[in-house]
Amino acid sequence: MRLLIYIILTFIAYQIYKVVRRGLGTSEQVNRKKNDDVITAELVEDPVCHTYCPKNEALMASMDGKSYYFCSEECKRKFIEENNHRGHGER
Repeated sequence: MRLLIYIILTFIAYQIYKVVRRGLGTSEQVNRKKNDDVITAELVEDPVCHTYCPKNEALMASMDGKSYYFCSEECKRKFIEENNHRGHGER
């Protein structure tokens, strides 16, 4: 008889645990939700100062069919001036 009571109490405790766990969400579900909210940005290197910045925030110039990305107007200007002295033009 005691074994039957023990089995019933264990079953009830397990059912309560499942309800609480479902209400709070599992840690795996919470982590997956956090990872879905992360936005990744492609980083590009500035050819003048060699810093990295997100491509969507970088300034761009094209020369000889190649795109160059810059962290600031100053770096872009320096790059264009140096390449103009070498005979390359901005497009």
